[in-house]
Amino acid sequence: MSRPAKWLCSFLVVLLVPALMTEWPDHMLSPTAESGSVPIVIVDHGYHAGLVVPTPALRASAMRIAREDAEQAHVLRAVAQDYPWSDWLEIGWGDAGFYQNARRLEDVTLAMAATALLVPSPSVVQVVPVWGEPEAAFHRAERIDLALSPEGFDRLVRRLAQTFAREAGQAPDATDPSLYGAGAFYAGVPDYHLFHTCNHWLSGLLSSAGVPSSWIWSATSAGLMLEISLRTEPAGSPPDS
Repeated sequence: MSRPAKWLCSFLVVLLVPALMTEWPDHMLSPTAESGSVPIVIVDHGYHAGLVVPTPALRASAMRIAREDAEQAHVLRAVAQDYPWSDWLEIGWGDAGFYQNARRLEDVTLAMAATALLVPSPSVVQVVPVWGEPEAAFHRAERIDLALSPEGFDRLVRRLAQTFAREAGQAPDATDPSLYGAGAFYAGVPDYHLFHTCNHWLSGLLSSAGVPSSWIWSATSAGLMLEISLRTEPAGSPPDS
């Protein structure tokens, strides 16, 4: 085999192996605009995307989940109780050093990005309370509104609960103030690296809820947003006749 052919094969392996490991969504939980559905919002901040969920829905989901997993329910209740008067919570995950020091895309340096991607490193979860409607709070950002079935939302937040680092039986502890708003950072799991970035994290949450989202597209926030917009109907859109 020639050297160019070997390089091509190696490149394809690097792309295909992670793709084959992608978790495919459960289409029985696909987004729905039916009565009783739970609204969520995906917000693109330019280099990473965040998840916005209604605080009351998070509390209600924790009550349902408690029947099957008291530990996960405990995490979700504790996070909601940290922001008791909020209408929504914006939640993001990322590399501890990168995420807490890059308020804007302009703050990202080559050294910062290379270190985050190439060296597995500790992660953090940022939670920011939102009052009013998300479109007002994030009017400068690209947004996608979705509506999940209650079961799909429960699946999403159960996976979310698993990304808060804590001791068994303990609530997550806030470690630092959030980059904006009146929120906080919490220690996260697992480690951040090239094959599990902030956008891959969000893609995994959405796949758990039945939203079509794949590993390759979510390499960037732009790719994640594009795939969601192409493969789902926005909340409130009428079904195809």
